Amino acid sequence: GGERRPLSILFSDVADFTALAERLEPEELMRVASAYFEAMTAALLAHEATIDKFIGDSVMALWSAPRRDLAHAAHACRGALAARAASRRLEAEFAARKARTLAALDRAGLDGLLLFDQASMYWLSGYDSFGFCFFQCLVLTAAGDFVLLTRAPDLRQAQLTSILRDVRIWEDREGADPTRELAAILASKGLEGKRLGVEWEAHGLPAAAGRRLAAALEGRVRLEDASRLVARLRLVKSPAELACVRRAAELADAALEAAIAHTRPGAEEGVILARMHDAIFEAGGDYPGNPFIIGSGGKALLCRYASGRRRLDPVD
Repeated sequence: GGERRPLSILFSDVADFTALAERLEPEELMRVASAYFEAMTAALLAHEATIDKFIGDSVMALWSAPRRDLAHAAHACRGALAARAASRRLEAEFAARKARTLAALDRAGLDGLLLFDQASMYWLSGYDSFGFCFFQCLVLTAAGDFVLLTRAPDLRQAQLTSILRDVRIWEDREGADPTRELAAILASKGLEGKRLGVEWEAHGLPAAAGRRLAAALEGRVRLEDASRLVARLRLVKSPAELACVRRAAELADAALEAAIAHTRPGAEEGVILARMHDAIFEAGGDYPGNPFIIGSGGKALLCRYASGRRRLDPVD
């Protein structure tokens, strides 16, 4: 039952992967490989490819199988070019962000930056965690070195989602004071007596933790408020970020369309919310940064989310 058919086939692997694997810890190698495969796969699928298999550090993709594609050669060439560009962007995007931040540090006369805002950490390194309810700090030195101080539950999180390689763990036990461990890290980086910017205005640094931080570093370093330094840099979007913003807008439109399609007398608000999330997740999106605000009846004009569900009335 088989047939002969012209195909286009792509094999792609990582240069010097064996040497890279020998230098990295298994968790770090997994993070690097996962990021690479994710970027390559997205680029190839966008150009009609079928991902046949992953072989070690290699990707094998097909065009015109199993679905016939009369333009398979053109699609394969475009896919290969897109994959190459995606691989380069993966490294260039974070490098450009760090370079802009280091330039801002230099203009401000700062020798380093203590980051407590999770958005700043994510923007600079890809570190993705909601563990900012506990003490964690990403240190960036003027020399361009990163050090993350966090808890053990976020070790794997940092290794698998970010470009960070130097991750230090503070032990969450009775009487623990991670600000002292942060002070030791700063000393090891030659930052004692230096001017450091601090993101004081951050969910990751509540008032009590901020007071402990100031006390632990008093006389060791000079602290300056740099709460808005990275936030201002983030206002200017790169082409890659603009593409994400546009994709997010498309997902928001899809969620709104799903809500409208399921809005009728007798409909459950919970079902409408579920269909909105379905539309986003099925299209490859993630949780929104803010809960969807939905209300009817007496809550129809609320501009903040409130708990509780009801069925829609005919007059809603």
